[in-house]
Amino acid sequence: MDKLLSAPHFLMLSYELGTPASAYYKLIVQRKESLPTASGVMVNCWVLIIDYGPATATFWVSKKGRQVLKAQDAFRGITRYKMKLY
Repeated sequence: MDKLLSAPHFLMLSYELGTPASAYYKLIVQRKESLPTASGVMVNCWVLIIDYGPATATFWVSKKGRQVLKAQDAFRGITRYKMKLY
């Protein structure tokens, strides 16, 4: 069994631009998912959700290399995507 699966959430210290100080935010392991890379290779990932209060973010983290391959965040009706290119 994967370690993250046995611990479905954890706290992360983060600084959000425009806030007076860093704070702890709860990250929730939502699911496992295969994510295709730009080269077409499928990578097994954990999908993590973080709620910053007025904003949310989703991260796809590779199970093998523990790298963030994709991020999606939403704030005030705007959704932004970031992807790692190989």
